[in-house]
Amino acid sequence: MGSLTRAALQTLPSAVAEAKAASVAELFAVGRALHGSPALIRALGDDFADSKAASALVEKVFGKASSGTKKLLTHLIGSTWSKPADLLEGVEEAGIRLAAVTATGDLAGELLSVDRVIKAQPDVQLALTGKRAPAEAKRAMVDALFGKKISAEALAIVSHLVTQPRSSRITESVVRAAGTVCDQLGVGLAEVRVASAIGEQQMTNIAGMLEAQYGRAHYMDQVVDPGLVGGIRIRVGDHVMDQSVATQLADMRRQLAS
Repeated sequence: MGSLTRAALQTLPSAVAEAKAASVAELFAVGRALHGSPALIRALGDDFADSKAASALVEKVFGKASSGTKKLLTHLIGSTWSKPADLLEGVEEAGIRLAAVTATGDLAGELLSVDRVIKAQPDVQLALTGKRAPAEAKRAMVDALFGKKISAEALAIVSHLVTQPRSSRITESVVRAAGTVCDQLGVGLAEVRVASAIGEQQMTNIAGMLEAQYGRAHYMDQVVDPGLVGGIRIRVGDHVMDQSVATQLADMRRQLAS
C-alpha cells in the first residue's frame, strides 16, 4: 500500500463518524459499480481530476444515492490515492466502518464467528474464494449459510467480501474487516489462542497487559486450539506473542537438529 493511500485511509474514521444518513448498502453498491468499470475508477480516483468535475460525475453516476452516501463519496474522491484503483479499497473500508457505527450488536464478534464457520468447512471456503463461481452464486451461498444467523450489517460485509475479494482467502478478508470494525470503535483486535478455555480473570489480565503495551483497549477474541498443547499465543495485527508449548517444542527440535 502506497503512503498516499495509507494517509487517505487514515482520514476515514472521522469522515465516517461524521457521516449522516449514509448507507452501507449504497457504499457497497458503489464498490460493485467501480469494480466493474476501470474507466470510472480512473475518472474518480485520478489525483489530477478537477474536484468539481469529479463531484459532478458522482452526482451523474450515483445521483440516486442518499445525500449522506454522496457526501462520503465526495470525501473519498477528494482524497489523494497512490493509484486510482486504491479508491475501490477506500470505498470498501468506508462501508465496513459505517457498518461498525450503525450496527446495534457485536459486529466484530459476528464476523469472527463467520470466519470460524468458513475455516471449519474447506469446501465452503474454496467455493467462496474460487474465481469460477459467479458473484450471485457466492452471495446466495453466504445468504444460505448466515442469512438468518447474523445481522444485516455483518451479512452485507461478508457478501461484499466474497464478490470482491482482495485476498486469496475469504477468511483473511473477514478477519481484516473485524479489525476495521474494532478500529472504528476505538479498540484493537486481539486473538487469544489457547489450548483450553481460560477464565474471565485471566482474559482481563491479558487485556490490561495489551492496553498498557498498545495504548488502547482491545476486543478480546478467545480461540481454543488444542494443537497448542499448552501456553498461549496472542495476535494483535501483524504482531504475535507466542508462548505456546507447541512452539517451544518446535524450537527445541530445531535446536537439537542444528
